[in-house]
This record gives sequence, C-alpha cells and structure tokens, in this order.
Amino acid sequence: MPQKSYDILAVGNAIIDVFSQCDDDFLQQHSIEKGGMNLQMRRHLNRFLRPFRRLRPRN
Repeated sequence: MPQKSYDILAVGNAIIDVFSQCDDDFLQQHSIEKGGMNLQMRRHLNRFLRPFRRLRPRN
C-alpha cells in the first residue's frame, strides 16, 4: 500500500506557564481563582507581571 504524504501548516500561540507567589488580595483584585488557570492575551500580560518584576528567578 503506498504511503500518503500531506503538507500541513499549523498556526497558534504557545502556552507559557508563569509561577509566582502572591497573596489572596492580588488574586481577588484580578479575579483569579486560587489553584486555577487564567489564559491571558499578550496585551494584558504586563499588568499581571508588573508586581513581580522585582523578584529574582529561582532554579
């Protein structure tokens, strides 16, 4: 049986996980469910990351 070949193009966005510690007030201010997932558009991401810029990454 001959093999079929296909040309495929996929377009999408990569999902990036951001982990950080924050208090419950931060979660409430941004309507984020504790332990949940919050998908954000790139244009809104900076307002969530701004408070964490002073933190250093951990290995």
